[in-house]
Amino acid sequence: MKRVLAALAATLLPALPAPALAASDCGDYAGATVFHCSIKGSSRQVTVCEMGDGLLRYAYGKPGQEPEMELMLTPREVTYTPWPGIGRYIWSSLSFPNGEYAYEVSYSFDRNTAGAETEGTLVVMKGGDILATKECQPGTLEQYLDDLESLF
Repeated sequence: MKRVLAALAATLLPALPAPALAASDCGDYAGATVFHCSIKGSSRQVTVCEMGDGLLRYAYGKPGQEPEMELMLTPREVTYTPWPGIGRYIWSSLSFPNGEYAYEVSYSFDRNTAGAETEGTLVVMKGGDILATKECQPGTLEQYLDDLESLF
């Protein structure tokens, strides 16, 4: 019986997708996720956590591994830009500075299109110039950026 179960597991388990870091999981920290998605066309993800101790944590990297980039900053050190209340798209962004670089996560959706999917992006900037724009894989975005407004 053990051999049958082992053979069945060996057959089925490789076909299952590798487990990703849960969007509600902030790693070894006891924080609340405010932004999380898998990067489209990549094996990486971005997660922003509100740590409850006055810090915001930005982490970028492969699920289940140490982040390739991790920043812990206070709300005074990051830039939160809420939707100004005008325009077709509702959006908010949160930018984490790191020397002359900045890592900005944002979401947006078209309020004029019924059932429009919320889209997420990660923009990498150097000295104000955009180096890269990475889109979130559709269906992986979880965001609560507007819940942070009271911190700013």
